[in-house]
Formats: sequence, structure tokens, C-alpha cells
Amino acid sequence: MTTCVQEIHVPRQTANDAVATVVALRYGNGDEVRAGDELLDLETSKTVFSITAESGGYVEYFCEPEQDVAVGAVVARVYSQKPGAASGAAGTQRLCGSASAVRFSPGALRRLGELGMDRSMFSQHDLVTVHDVNDRVVGLSVESADVRFEKLSRAKQTEISRLREVQSRGLTGSVTIKADVRGVLGRLNRHMTFFQDSLLPLVVYESSRLLRCYERLNAYLDDGRIALHNGVHVGIAIDIDDGLKVAKIVDADRLSFPGIEAEIRRLTGRYLDKTLTPSELSGATFTVTDLSAEGVYSFIPLIDAGQSAILAIAAVDPAEACCLLTLTFDHRVSEGRTAARFLAELSRRIESHRSTGASAPTDRAQTVRCARCLKTLAEDRSSRGPGMIRVLNHEANEVLLCRSCFDGW
Repeated sequence: MTTCVQEIHVPRQTANDAVATVVALRYGNGDEVRAGDELLDLETSKTVFSITAESGGYVEYFCEPEQDVAVGAVVARVYSQKPGAASGAAGTQRLCGSASAVRFSPGALRRLGELGMDRSMFSQHDLVTVHDVNDRVVGLSVESADVRFEKLSRAKQTEISRLREVQSRGLTGSVTIKADVRGVLGRLNRHMTFFQDSLLPLVVYESSRLLRCYERLNAYLDDGRIALHNGVHVGIAIDIDDGLKVAKIVDADRLSFPGIEAEIRRLTGRYLDKTLTPSELSGATFTVTDLSAEGVYSFIPLIDAGQSAILAIAAVDPAEACCLLTLTFDHRVSEGRTAARFLAELSRRIESHRSTGASAPTDRAQTVRCARCLKTLAEDRSSRGPGMIRVLNHEANEVLLCRSCFDGW
């Protein structure tokens, strides 16, 4: 008797994913497989992963490449014996558990009503979402010599959804400032191992520390309340050959300059190897996006979900030796004046690295730091600051503040 030895369901990789996309089937129906063999590849909004056989047997698939399948849906089964023509898929399915009736999400039902489509068209699904309905509409469309259809990847669909979450409110604004970087790149190149002629490590390093002074740029709006992130986890936007992904640098404000550079290199390498995990691709509190390598001199970035600001780095204008930094912010959480002050301070910090006589922005783990922005005394000196000011906080404890934080206390 043919028995089912493994029933494969679509696992939930992240809290935001209700569906996954089938990338590839590694075998044909009825093929023999061994324990540990990779049976199929699935794509979520964050990553592509494989599902393996837990024991040997014969595989039967209930999905096709490029099909969207709901989390929890059955996509394959492994049987002890090769299913015969007499038993068929239906006979063996009962040994694994009877298939439940097709379920439709509320959005799918509304969409079916709008299009006048029959539910019977989705008899092979476990759960039908609005994406399934829209994909079927595309499949029914007639291609012509003037147009052809290309299905959106699961990652792109999720990217659209996340970006729409903030932008659709129509309350975002952007502020741009010019940073004089004469001598900055030359100095950084002498001390950076991997990122030659790049401002990205320095911008991440300085902006992550500055966010401690501008908490509402490290926050997001949640049901009429402002949620302030306790940690500063800077996301870096990477878009090389596997679509746009935002990889997270955990506690960026606590890392040294070499630590920031090494972490950007590590995450970029994992992106290229397609090994970034969902935890590395979620939870960023602020994002930095850099298009300087593309020769772009100005652009306005879009804020990701769960954030209130994103910083854009443009290419350095060789004639003026400057680059434009643009901050897009959520007006519901912050305002233009705060964004302008943040950029002005960030520009001053970047320009402070022009001095050829100062030491490199390596590990400045000094004991004397500003209690708010964590800037060290060495950093304050390099930016021509007056030093630290001792104040008594509301808990009656003495703390040190740099002049910038003191003025904005």
C-alpha cells in the first residue's frame, strides 16, 4: 500500500509574507528522491530558499514554477512507493489527509466580484488571495505584437506594498544639502580596505551617531502614535543582480569606522551569494541608499515601512568637489526644520574629515563621549568643536554634552 511519508507545506519565513512564489521544481512527478535532496525552491519577499526531503521515496508536486502559493498550503508530498496510474494522486492524497475546500481571502472575493470571474477557476488552490486573482487576469490577457506581460517577483510585490505604506499618505517631504568633500575621499581611501572612493561607510558612521540626537528620524507612525526605536539599526539599500534589498547593520551607532566598513562588505557579500537571512533583511530603523556609483547627481528616495526617514547619497560633482545629500522624511512624525538641521550637522561632520593632519576615522572608542549623540572628544575636536559641557540631567546625574546637543537640549 502506498503511504505518504512527508507532506510539504509552505513555511512562514517572515511575519509579513502570506504567500510565496515557486521558483523551481527539482524533480518530475513520480521521480525517486533521497533524504536530504532539495525538492523545490520558494521565494519570499526577503529570500529564496529550498525545501528538502526528510526521507526517501517518490515525489509528487501540487504546484508549478512561477505559481504563488499561500503559507501553509501543500506544495508536494513524498510517498513510500511510486503512485500507480490506478491509484492516482487523489487516492494517495487521502492517506496524507483529505484536502480542504478552497478558501478565498476577503480581498480575493471583492476582486472576483469586480471582474465577474467564477470561483471554479481556482479549484487547484488551497487559499486564493487577491494576487492569485490578478495573476489569473494577466494570464487571460491576450498578448499582441505591441505588448507582452512579465510577472512581478514576490520580492518586487512586497517592495511595492512596503513603500506604499508611507508614500500613499502623501505626507512625505525631502530636503537636500550640499556637502563639500574636497580632500575627504582622498583621506578615506588611505584608511579604507574595501570601499575606495565611496562616502557610504562614512555617511553610515556619522549619521548613525547623529540619529541619537534626532530620535524622530529613527521612528515611525503606528496607529496615531510615534514609535521611537530604542536601537539604531541602519539599513543599506543594495541593488546589484538580485533585486533591491535593504540589509541591516545592527547597532550601527556603536560600531567603529572600520567596523562599519567591514559590516557593509559582509552584507554585500551575502547579498551576492544570495545567503542573506530574513533577520538581516528586516528591522532596519533608518535607511541609507547610495547611487553615487551610477553617476546620479541627485535623487529622491522613498521611505520604507516601519521608518520615518531615508538618506540618499549622490555622486560627487568633480567640478565642485561636492555631493548632494537628500533626506526624505515623514511629515507625520517629523518636519522640514528637523530634517534640515540633521543634514546641516551631518554635512559638517563629513566635511570635518577633510583635514589631512587629523587621524583617520578609525576606532575612536574614547571614554569621554557626548551623552546624547555619543560623539567622542576626538570627533568634536576634528570638527572644530569647543569640547564637552558638563550638565546636570533630570535624574540629578552629571553628564557631558557636545555643543550641538547642548544647544538643542
